[in-house]
Amino acid sequence: MEKCFYCEKEANVETFRNPYTKEIHPTCERCRRKLTSLKERLFYSRAIRIIPFFIAGSVVLIFFNWRWGLVGLIISVVLQTISIRLLMKKEIASTTGIDPRHLRWCKTCKSYRKIEKYDDLDHGIWRNEQLPDSSYIPCEIIDETIDVWQRYFGLNRQNRTLFPQDCPKWTKK
Repeated sequence: MEKCFYCEKEANVETFRNPYTKEIHPTCERCRRKLTSLKERLFYSRAIRIIPFFIAGSVVLIFFNWRWGLVGLIISVVLQTISIRLLMKKEIASTTGIDPRHLRWCKTCKSYRKIEKYDDLDHGIWRNEQLPDSSYIPCEIIDETIDVWQRYFGLNRQNRTLFPQDCPKWTKK
């Protein structure tokens, strides 16, 4: 049996791509469910923020064509109610919930520093073919972690995650 990367308990683990960090780690079934349900909750919470605009539009439409406005208002209110109920159901269903701020990756490391052009998904520095200048690496202790970064930039770009995995110098903020 191996240890789960997130809960650090020994269990039957499988490789799993985190929907937030896009990194692949050995993950137990419970943590996989939690990470997946977090993504679903994010979708429902976005829907809850968008639907009020449809409700407002339906109210305005009532003044021009009361039938279409009323139908739009009813549909929008029903969708808003369903989204709120589903979000609450998902929230109750997740008992432990994995907080993305506690994941072991560079952005949660004490040594992380913000580099503006590093994490752009299309043309960011993380996609470079070679190790860039140390001023472009989002690590304050680059002298201690240079071997991690050399291995990271030595990987094929398609196989890379946004940040290196399993840095031995990771420390909680």
